[in-house]
Amino acid sequence: MDPLDKLRRLIWDQQKNVFTDEELKEFLSDCNNDIYRTAAFCLSIVMANPERYTSYSLGGLRFTFGDLEKAIKKYEQMGAGSVQTTSLKREY
Repeated sequence: MDPLDKLRRLIWDQQKNVFTDEELKEFLSDCNNDIYRTAAFCLSIVMANPERYTSYSLGGLRFTFGDLEKAIKKYEQMGAGSVQTTSLKREY
């Protein structure tokens, strides 16, 4: 499987609704071609950007911040480096 396809699978964007190929190639380059680190980075972008987040679904399933946070943590553990993320959950 090509790295771009694998990355799209990891971030649940196989329909190319969230990121363009050019964006993902740039992110891969920025993350030293570490697919798991790039996946964590991409999901962090989704969490931080309401426009991307609202269009983020897979076959009608909606992802919560919790789902994305779990995936980010998993991918950070699998990658060579770590990506700093900030929780965007509101605390009342």
